[in-house]
Amino acid sequence: MSYSMANSRVLGVKIAQRLFECFTPNQGVERIHIILACRSQAKAEAAIVGLRKLFPGRKLLLEFQGVDLSIMRSVESFCGHILERFVPL
Repeated sequence: MSYSMANSRVLGVKIAQRLFECFTPNQGVERIHIILACRSQAKAEAAIVGLRKLFPGRKLLLEFQGVDLSIMRSVESFCGHILERFVPL
């Protein structure tokens, strides 16, 4: 199945939006960290701006990480970065 860039971006933004809706400060979750992994930093930054507008007043920890899923070296680099930052030894 093939998706256009716009469809993939919309799907990713909708997933992030739903995560923020599910994890509210009332539930004891002050912040959640979402990494927008995509090829285009400009599109990721636009998505981040849009999410911040949807959830004003929330402490959103949103971050762009570049990755091109069609290039294995890019995927390996992304995974290595995530493991270094978030998986304790």
